[in-house]
Amino acid sequence: MLLPVLASILLAQTQGHPKVELIAISNDHDKVSWDASGKQTKKLAYSVTEARLAHAISANSSVKRTPSPPNTISFHFRLNTTKTILDPGFACRDADGLEPIAVSGGPDESGKGASGSITFHIPPAKHTINLTVGLAEGKWKTKYSVKRDSKFWNKHGLHVDVLAGAESDNWCKIRVAPIPSRSIECRMNAFDKNGNELSAAGLTTYPAQNYRDYVFVGKPDKVASISLQERPYHWTKFTNLPTIPKR
Repeated sequence: MLLPVLASILLAQTQGHPKVELIAISNDHDKVSWDASGKQTKKLAYSVTEARLAHAISANSSVKRTPSPPNTISFHFRLNTTKTILDPGFACRDADGLEPIAVSGGPDESGKGASGSITFHIPPAKHTINLTVGLAEGKWKTKYSVKRDSKFWNKHGLHVDVLAGAESDNWCKIRVAPIPSRSIECRMNAFDKNGNELSAAGLTTYPAQNYRDYVFVGKPDKVASISLQERPYHWTKFTNLPTIPKR
């Protein structure tokens, strides 16, 4: 179980955009949390739900959460604004060559702002890390919207396939290659022949293979058109964050 805590606040400002705050660092395996200086913190209320944090730290949390391995470290952020944020997106880049095992975020329970977590497996000998955290919020811009036809799958510099789930499953995935730029948040919308939107069920990115799967509820033959929307991330850099607390 994560210790959801409120730590000393490290503020960073992206020009013209709301502040992103690092509010806690936690080791899920050792049940400890600390602030940006490394000072251990007491357990306090945290605005992101326990379920969301559990999902962020565990790669397999759909049924029963398994204990996290040692050196599983999460960094918890908050968007400091009085504005209502309906669908924020969080991302991470330039983490000293490390790739996150999970990124999670969503609107704050108060209805204002947003909260998110980024989780890594960090080598024991690495005692500090630099992170560049991206936040996307606001309106989406449609990059393209096209009907399914013989030319559809290779338009706009992308290769697109609609793939089926297991025969008994009522879902499909739309595979897009190559992966869109990491500086931009993308989302896929799928529609049936009557223009009804299919319910999105998640996405998975495969960096080594350079493709992304967008998963939707419905059989593959229901997909009659798709649209791809984009919006930019606004990046904030945090330096020399401690990956272990002070003793």
